[in-house]
Amino acid sequence: MNHNDMANLHLKSGLMTRPWTASEYKKLLESETTRFFCVENGFLIGRIIGEEAEILNVIVHPNFRRLGKAKYLICKFEKQAKNAGSAKCFLEVAESNNPANKLYSNLGYVMVGRRESTTILLMEVKTMHQSCPKKSRSALNYYKIKLI
Repeated sequence: MNHNDMANLHLKSGLMTRPWTASEYKKLLESETTRFFCVENGFLIGRIIGEEAEILNVIVHPNFRRLGKAKYLICKFEKQAKNAGSAKCFLEVAESNNPANKLYSNLGYVMVGRRESTTILLMEVKTMHQSCPKKSRSALNYYKIKLI
């Protein structure tokens, strides 16, 4: 999957937020701090900077949701962040994005605040997944994860 594929999938995702462009994804992919994971019909892009990691986008095509793809991608990112020495990980998701909020809650994320004048929630997860699923079955709250 390249930056053009990422932008195209983001556009098809049906999210209420503005889809990112191919040039935005290309610029992120060129950064040394960026981490990228993909599965068929989905991807995660994030960044790791010192002791902090941030999940920037988790995108799965609507026809392939609820198959464990997002969970698998998040787990892979968490594992790499922890291995890189990160102690915290942040994630934003729209308060109205109920399926994503349920997923993050099930993964141990809890709300720690909200952005002013928006529907952005601030979240924190207390423990990181100890093991990732073997394989996948093939917008903005603020989440914070403590990588243990």
